[in-house]
Amino acid sequence: MYTVFIDTNIFIKLGMKFTSGILLELERYCEQGLITLVFTDVVVAELKKHKRKPTIDAIERYIAAKENLCSKYDAKLVDNYSNEQLQKQILNGEYSKIDQFFKLCSAKKIPLDKLQLEQILDDYINTVSPFTNKKQYEFKDAMNINLIKYQKGQKDDDNNFIIISEDKGFIESFDLDDGYTIYNNLFEFISLVRADTDYFAHSISPLQSYLNGEKFNNYIIDVLQSLEYTVFLDGYDDSDVIDVSNIDIKDIDFSINSMNGMPYLGELYLTYSLDAEYEFFDPYTSPYDSEDKVFVYENIVRGKNTFLVRIELPFSFSFDNQNIIDRNIDIDDYKVQKELTDSIELEVQYDDVQVELTEHDIDFDNYFVS
Repeated sequence: MYTVFIDTNIFIKLGMKFTSGILLELERYCEQGLITLVFTDVVVAELKKHKRKPTIDAIERYIAAKENLCSKYDAKLVDNYSNEQLQKQILNGEYSKIDQFFKLCSAKKIPLDKLQLEQILDDYINTVSPFTNKKQYEFKDAMNINLIKYQKGQKDDDNNFIIISEDKGFIESFDLDDGYTIYNNLFEFISLVRADTDYFAHSISPLQSYLNGEKFNNYIIDVLQSLEYTVFLDGYDDSDVIDVSNIDIKDIDFSINSMNGMPYLGELYLTYSLDAEYEFFDPYTSPYDSEDKVFVYENIVRGKNTFLVRIELPFSFSFDNQNIIDRNIDIDDYKVQKELTDSIELEVQYDDVQVELTEHDIDFDNYFVS
């Protein structure tokens, strides 16, 4: 049994996709009683705040497009909702996904009234982690740290206490000698939980070996090469990607969503770099005829950059384990594991997948423009 606290940055990095992938696998382990997930109102508030801005931006774009359409065609659109009602309804729907996740996990909320405000203020005055000279206002982190330490100190909580966070200052607030174990990502911890379950014992190790092998590397590079890529640059229209090359796999993680009979279903989390050559229309350097209101000619600019890409792709896999079960031999034997790995058949679902590359994805360690 593990008691686990997941920092907000982990949920955000995973795209807050609570109903699929690794978060769905986490939910399943919570349901099975292998994990006790603990959380605070601070985490929930941070997640909802992070969700709020892009949701409102999307709503405002929809409203503007609707109004422009009506204006252009002199039409009157009968709408059942005011703009405020629409915003409220959509935001409430997004917020409920967050609340539902913790509910389905039977997560344990650490009450805010257990905060030791005097301790937090003392840490602030004395610049004790998470407060630093460069980060002096880390009160949200300080509240979470204070509540976690309260929970760890309860007599009814003798489990190994797991902290999952990418925040260095947050992590440094916990002494490993006090019974905390730190992970920087959720995948590493989930792999530990899988190893503790007989259900996965004969499946995960061969799959891991397969994903790290040359056969899969060649296959997934072909898959990634065939995806549709678009480059977005601030202030310009979408760019046409001419060529994609030099794909290099940096990291592979996965989740297992279903093992109710083969093929088993999961989600691949891939990080890779690629060189993309693209071209785009530059209106700022194209001569414009103000009288006829047309460009005299369009200046097409060509660029080439190295991008760092993170993508999730569903996959299915199966392997021949029946003859091993029939032979009743040790599943941990190296030869048996290799036999299972060699028998794996894996397929990635990537039809109609589009990848948007932006300036934020440029790998500036390998930056070049032509």
